[in-house]
Amino acid sequence: MEPPWDFTQTPKGKWICKLELPIGDGAAGITVEAEGEGKLGAKTHCALEACMMLDRHGMFDQNAKVK
Repeated sequence: MEPPWDFTQTPKGKWICKLELPIGDGAAGITVEAEGEGKLGAKTHCALEACMMLDRHGMFDQNAKVK
């Protein structure tokens, strides 16, 4: 299943990619976003931000308590 990537082009021609992660205390989850020169660059940066956010929430730590 492909994550729901959301792309928006800025007036300067760059792309912003947003991805909502179903984690955290909020009902809507946490949204990460990143900017890149093209859609692929923005998606790559957004994926990296998503991984770092998941790591901060202990999603990659098998010893962390499940919330």
